[in-house]
Amino acid sequence: MLSELFYQINFSISIIASLVGIIFNFLLTFIIVNHRKCHTIHNLLVCDLSISSILYLIIHLIGCYYGIRNDWYSYQPFCTLRMYLITTTVAAITYSFLIQAISRLFFSIFYTHTFLLSWRTHYILIIIKWLASFLVAIRLLFIEDSFEVVEEHRMCGIKTHKLPVASYSIILLYIFPKVFVLIVYGLILHQVCQSTHRVGSNRIIKITAACISLNFVRKNLIVLRNMLIILNFLICGGAPYLVLILWDLIENGMAPRELYFVSVNSVIVAIAMLPIFLFYKNKRVRNEAFKYLFKDYVRID
Repeated sequence: MLSELFYQINFSISIIASLVGIIFNFLLTFIIVNHRKCHTIHNLLVCDLSISSILYLIIHLIGCYYGIRNDWYSYQPFCTLRMYLITTTVAAITYSFLIQAISRLFFSIFYTHTFLLSWRTHYILIIIKWLASFLVAIRLLFIEDSFEVVEEHRMCGIKTHKLPVASYSIILLYIFPKVFVLIVYGLILHQVCQSTHRVGSNRIIKITAACISLNFVRKNLIVLRNMLIILNFLICGGAPYLVLILWDLIENGMAPRELYFVSVNSVIVAIAMLPIFLFYKNKRVRNEAFKYLFKDYVRID
């Protein structure tokens, strides 16, 4: 039996991280929506990711509220609905990176097809992402006893020791989107390397054209670096949960009890860190935010 101190510490971490994530995600969304200079396709996708994260963190906070109650085991209203929404929002977060990778693919390789670079195309991508997220989560409702109150973290959760549920959730929510994103970024990196080679080997190319190509390469490399850092947040955050599922499947539900709450909090902390990183790396949004928050703000270069 885990001690009450263990639960107090982990619930505190969970609640604080969730609140921090909600605040920074809301700040990102507010600045992007209310400042015309921030109205770009990249920021549209950032907004979509922030909204997905806010919804996930709010639903998780509701779960924390019922988890810290003395009657947590007997009183978990709408457990199935809350877990369905949790699964949907987790899918929405991971698939947000998928459509960001597709968008970058359009701008890096298929930029001659202007309709792929339009706002309309990206709105369609976002709609498809949300439809896919809802459909992925619905499948779990048709698997018997997919959701339950998990004693180890006192919240509703997925049955990690049940093979159909565990394999379905880990493949579609964790492995598939990340592998797809890595493949897309591999294609973009290959294109960038080819562009670099062409610029370096063609001696008769004009200097201005070479500069444009090098700027294109440099910009893509910066974007790739930032997106891979963000992807690493989710990979590291989801790693304990992946270990938990594999351990539960191999040992038939005998994973260390502490690992259940640790796996939940690792995901929460990773999602809470995402908007902080996005806020720090987005100079335009950062400048607008400081202008809004501090009257005597001096522009940061």
